[in-house]
Amino acid sequence: MRDAPRHQQDWVLTSPPLQGLPCGANLVCRAAYGMIAKALPPGMTLRLDAMQIQGSRKPIDSEADFKGYNDYSKHDLKTRQHFHLARDQPARYDLSNFAGRRVIFVNDINVTGTQLAVITKLLDGAGVERLDVLLIVNVERPIGRTFPQIESEINASSLAGLPDFIAFLRDGEFEATGKLISRLLSHDPDELAAIFDALRPSGRRVLHRAILQEGLYGGRFFKERMQVVERAVLEE
Repeated sequence: MRDAPRHQQDWVLTSPPLQGLPCGANLVCRAAYGMIAKALPPGMTLRLDAMQIQGSRKPIDSEADFKGYNDYSKHDLKTRQHFHLARDQPARYDLSNFAGRRVIFVNDINVTGTQLAVITKLLDGAGVERLDVLLIVNVERPIGRTFPQIESEINASSLAGLPDFIAFLRDGEFEATGKLISRLLSHDPDELAAIFDALRPSGRRVLHRAILQEGLYGGRFFKERMQVVERAVLEE
């Protein structure tokens, strides 16, 4: 950005569409903005704008729906494309802030290119002047499309099982993401009770608030697990 002409020195930083809790890439984008904004030369400006999905979320109401949402990174290319088509067609966005602007889209990983194609279409439709993409991991397209499960293996590489997950929630410093909460609520009620029993009251409250903020777990399918969570919070 330092070598851009002065009339091209106003940029906006954004990341995957946001509804409910952030994803990891949203947090990476926020951190990158904090670092880059401090280092910009005079005359260059950078804004942080979210692609906010408007409207309320429909609660997950079946095992199949939860598996489709929770196991996205395990899906093959065709299933991923169907997932985005089903989710994004009814979605409504306010992208007016992006019209005529130079945009940097930040994402943590690109495996199959499916999400990136959706984002490019959205931002091109919003009338951006220029779109650049900043990725931490960019899997070569033929490899990513042949072995899309690479993303799941990367996501799960550091937390092998329930004891590791409990230790992370109890001792780690983190901001809850949608993926973390979906992993939490993938455990059965007995395991969920064990997780919350191991946490301090403040940790229980953080996770309870995050579950409510995500807006996906208020239906009948998660009723028993939500009762476990609410009892744990009340027992403080």
